Amino acid sequence: MILITQNDFTERTGVDLSADVREDGITSDRQATALIERWERYVYKVASKHPNCINSDKLNAEQIEDIKNAVCSYGLACVLKGDLETYGGVDLAIATSGIIDTLRQHGIIRNGFKGTSGFGGW
Repeated sequence: MILITQNDFTERTGVDLSADVREDGITSDRQATALIERWERYVYKVASKHPNCINSDKLNAEQIEDIKNAVCSYGLACVLKGDLETYGGVDLAIATSGIIDTLRQHGIIRNGFKGTSGFGGW
């Protein structure tokens, strides 16, 4: 997985997670890092459903930035609307669509359509 720091998140969204999370006996920095890792796992889960999904060893700089942008955008949506993966609904569908669009920009994921249909092509 790509290392995404709290600074990456703050630069992309303007939200300081360590200042935003509540204290539950662990440091706010550790909570913020855990949230980013959770959001990144969701982005990878979305990508894994598409052909040519994320292979961290073969990513170029643009693709790494796309992943960071997808994670941060999804994370911002969760900060603003609550944990989308838990609550689901329209907001999750919109966020997932945004993840897919971002990951397609530089070929991290691709459509599953190959060739032509059996009915004379499209």
